[in-house]
Amino acid sequence: MEIKTFDGNIVETSVTKDYSDVSYAGTSNTINLFQIPSNCTIIDVNMMVDEAFVGNESNDCIASVNRDLITKKNVTNLKETDGVYLDLSENPYFVAPTQWSVSAELLGRRAFHGSCGTISAGLCVGGLGMSYLDTSEEFNGTSWSAGGSLLSPRSHCPACGTQSASLVVGGRNSGTAYLDTSEEYNGTSWSAGGTLTSRRRAPGAIGTQTAGASFGGRFNTTDWLASTEEYNGTSWSAGGDLNEEKDFIEGSGIQTAGLCIGGVLGSGETLNTTEEYDGSSWSLTGNTLLLTSRLASCGTTSSSIKAGGAMAGGVTNDCETFNGSIWSITTRLITERRNVSGFGTQTNCFCCGGYKTDGEYLTTTEEYSSSADLSNEWLQLTVESTGIGAWSSVLPMTIAKAYAAGSGTGQSTLNFGGDDGIPRGSTESFDGLTWGTESSMSTARYALGGCGTQYASLSCGGWTGSLSAVTEEYNGSSWSSGGALNTARYYTKASGTQTTSLCFGGYTTSSVSTTEEYNGTSWSAVSSLNSARGFHGGCGTQTSTLAIGGYLASAYTNTCEEYDGSVWTSGVNLDTTRWVMASVGDTSLAMFFGGAKEGIRTADSYEFDGLSWRAINSLNIARTTLVGTGSNNSAVSGGGNSSDGKTPYAERWDKAPAQNLSGLSAGSLTFNISYINYNS
Repeated sequence: MEIKTFDGNIVETSVTKDYSDVSYAGTSNTINLFQIPSNCTIIDVNMMVDEAFVGNESNDCIASVNRDLITKKNVTNLKETDGVYLDLSENPYFVAPTQWSVSAELLGRRAFHGSCGTISAGLCVGGLGMSYLDTSEEFNGTSWSAGGSLLSPRSHCPACGTQSASLVVGGRNSGTAYLDTSEEYNGTSWSAGGTLTSRRRAPGAIGTQTAGASFGGRFNTTDWLASTEEYNGTSWSAGGDLNEEKDFIEGSGIQTAGLCIGGVLGSGETLNTTEEYDGSSWSLTGNTLLLTSRLASCGTTSSSIKAGGAMAGGVTNDCETFNGSIWSITTRLITERRNVSGFGTQTNCFCCGGYKTDGEYLTTTEEYSSSADLSNEWLQLTVESTGIGAWSSVLPMTIAKAYAAGSGTGQSTLNFGGDDGIPRGSTESFDGLTWGTESSMSTARYALGGCGTQYASLSCGGWTGSLSAVTEEYNGSSWSSGGALNTARYYTKASGTQTTSLCFGGYTTSSVSTTEEYNGTSWSAVSSLNSARGFHGGCGTQTSTLAIGGYLASAYTNTCEEYDGSVWTSGVNLDTTRWVMASVGDTSLAMFFGGAKEGIRTADSYEFDGLSWRAINSLNIARTTLVGTGSNNSAVSGGGNSSDGKTPYAERWDKAPAQNLSGLSAGSLTFNISYINYNS
């Protein structure tokens, strides 16, 4: 790890401790490892555990270190572990005399909004809740009250200025309707501001109502901006360009001395760059320690803070502070959140609203103060039982077929379409024990996408003998026509519900990256996958989807991507190339099973917790091109291709609750810690 300039001494220590006298109890247990001096940065922590540390083959355990001070870092199943299993060398975390506390809730749920002001006179405006919002809320240091309504509802709209003299810039008010308008607030009502030269979605903004600047953002579905525009209270004029075209950036400072923090490139790459503006040009300054976008920030060029946001592993509550040259980790938010906004200063900051991985828009807010004392905190190891899951055979389907699609839960499943030598429209339902025949789809096809529930399903695309764009909807008794896809394709995947779904990737004459959203009536094109892929796994909701492995332009892949309702970003890679697997879940908790591994049919099952993939109990029979429905706790696998060809074989996954670890005792543990002591 590269160590930048630090004003402190690096301390290294290695300790071996015998914890055999420590008895576990309950499903989660924490052990004190090392008492950290205050005002230190942990550089590296790695540990070695002996085979007796957990010592019970019936418990499926994971470990994490200091969720509050460091991060949750899941590791391999401890019952199988003997050696180095935890390494934080790429993620230094700062222990400082600061903390976040819960503050007054917003009046309504919102994310993708703007905010400005101070912690005693703040403003929150626009954004997304159940729809695009035109409302604003004012904070008086204690509670929120309704402010004036915008002239036009908008989201992805930064704000700058004060509570009584603020400016909101750009944004969007429908899927691809990006705005070039600005509005001004006088503490009572909003009025039209100057028109921007360029439409901007999710740009940055700094300054005041009469001396502001907006930079970067997205111009349309294919073009991102590096340009800056400066505002004089009446009109916008050109400023200096950023070094990169990007959106989902955050700004802090004023028109003549501002920062542009993080963001996302048009390729989908999340950034850790920081740029500084002097009123005429941008220059690169210290990189953030973490790759983050869709975050909150406030402060000045010499004293800023960033909080929360989106990372490759999903939503984060990580926070960093900037001293004018380098970023340092500070205390985390209580609640993970992205597409959040903030206002105030580095030492008195407010973070409000946002969006969680599970699709929940937040009303919660948090206040940051540098007055708390976290001296003598402990580095702690937590061992948890996650519960054991296993596959068991159930009655087979009525038809042996592959490349079908499915919807529903582990106890209430629908399986439809597929190939048994010819394209099929057949539909079968599963009640947790047996399969039953239901009404067939109007259009027989295979390699289609499917999502929804057993009584409200959606099928899209596939192969009928030629490429299909057909969409059909199931109401629990029969199928009816829905809106056609804009791009016909097969070997595709779908996620979400019947009325809010996503179709992503697939194959035409080659793999495609095309992504479309469905509103219950029609499909519309949205941000494409970063890599064209077909034959992949996929699961989730319209705003939290995971694309897993598959076939790219010319090779199979182990890469994954995550969709947040707006853009695809790189996810956590698989152990090796995999394709034609089944999958369930979303970007925070998912599972895939079966498929081809490096070209060989496999029964492997893997679980994803938003941070990493880990192997779990395998299927009983290796299969490719099978269907999966349900969740990590209860799932069904049906059909596919086995060693005997197309099969009706089905299995059910049931995961037991976390087990009580009482009676287990820990063994010995060796841990090496490197940290920087700022007290020396």
